[in-house]
Amino acid sequence: MDFGYTIPLQKATRTNPPHPEACPRFFCWDLHGITLRGLPALLAVNCANRCAFVLLGFQARAWEDVAAAVMRGIASTLRQEGCSSAQIERYFAAAGEPRCTRTHGRREVAFLNRAWESALRRDTLVDLDTCFQALLTAVLNDERCRCAGHEGLGTPRARLLQDVAALARR
Repeated sequence: MDFGYTIPLQKATRTNPPHPEACPRFFCWDLHGITLRGLPALLAVNCANRCAFVLLGFQARAWEDVAAAVMRGIASTLRQEGCSSAQIERYFAAAGEPRCTRTHGRREVAFLNRAWESALRRDTLVDLDTCFQALLTAVLNDERCRCAGHEGLGTPRARLLQDVAALARR
């Protein structure tokens, strides 16, 4: 599983990750540090289906184990979007160990930027008392959009569920 850091995130975390290796886009997430309601947050967007989630209150200490935090965010998002525990376990088993890389391409970063703009427009949905932003995540994943792993317009939620179903057929 690849976690692609944007250039500002690389600078903020003082990392110089390698370019991503060949990995199915469904197992790649691009990450960016943003600010919502004056608090640091992490935005993660799947490179295949544009499914996104936001973790609020991402302080310096959280960066010490960003992979664990992102994996918890992925699990929370999959659960929120209707995936079973077995599907979530299958996803993580197929994805492999997490590794920090650079982002996964211009198109994916453009979609990350659109998700960021959407999150900023909806910052009133932020729950200041919780890390995983369930309501904001649900809204982001219900917007019709384009993505790198699917043709035409669709919602990240529907595409995520298509990708999870395809993984079960492997």
